[in-house]
Amino acid sequence: MKKLRFNLQDDKRIYLLIIYDILSNRKRIKLAKLLEGYGERVQLSAFELLVEADEYRELLAKAEKIIGKEDSFRIYSLSKLPITEDRIIGTDVYIA
Repeated sequence: MKKLRFNLQDDKRIYLLIIYDILSNRKRIKLAKLLEGYGERVQLSAFELLVEADEYRELLAKAEKIIGKEDSFRIYSLSKLPITEDRIIGTDVYIA
C-alpha cells in the first residue's frame, strides 16, 4: 500500500479525509474509482488524499455529479492551509 508522505509545515497541498455513505452500488463504485485517482483508501468508505487546490476543485466538481440527495459525502480538511472548509454534500445524517 502506498503511504502518503508529506511535511505539513512546508507542503502547499491539502490533506483531506473523505468519508461517504452512498446507497446505490453503481454510484458507490464510481465514486470509489474517482477517489482512488486522488488518494488512498483507508477504510471501506474512507479515503485520505493529498491534493493541490486545483485538484481539490476538480474532484469536488466530479463528485457532485455522482452524489445524490439521498447520499452522504463528507470532506474534512486536515491541513493547516485555509484553502478549504469541511463540506457535506447530500444528506446531513447524524447517527445517535
